[in-house]
Amino acid sequence: MNTIPHVLVGSGETGAHTLEAASSHDILYAEDDAGLRNVLACLLRRSGYRVQTAEDGEAAWEALRAASYDLLITDNEMPRLPGLELVKRLRSVGQTLPVIFASGSIDAGEADCAVRLRVAATLRKPFSPEELLETVEEVLRAASGVQKRGELFFPVLAEAFAPVQSVREWGINE
Repeated sequence: MNTIPHVLVGSGETGAHTLEAASSHDILYAEDDAGLRNVLACLLRRSGYRVQTAEDGEAAWEALRAASYDLLITDNEMPRLPGLELVKRLRSVGQTLPVIFASGSIDAGEADCAVRLRVAATLRKPFSPEELLETVEEVLRAASGVQKRGELFFPVLAEAFAPVQSVREWGINE
């Protein structure tokens, strides 16, 4: 089963940005810093994405319940509902929406939790506009690849069944 790989992006090297059918993707961007939220939403829109914004995790949760998105980009430290709690809530209702976690500070426990919740990528603030666009493209490309092949992506179930051996390996009826 293919899964979306987890990518950790720092403020290091960047490559060339290529616009790849961005206009067909809807993004929800949750960030409590109004200036950052507006600048990055504008950047994403200028790159061809359809972007809705939310000022905190609770507003993002309401938006996720009201509409369909191809990608969620969320900060962690937000009022009313932190980003990790938003992703937990999303996964608890069976949503496999790709998520990019953007945070200025993330400890080892939070990083581990993000991986278990199948967060597709982590962007450490501050990140460049180029890093954001490249990460968005990579995550959407990986998510489209899973969907194009008609495969279902159930990360929690896939993880639970990974250690299960096939019947042939049980040693019965030999």
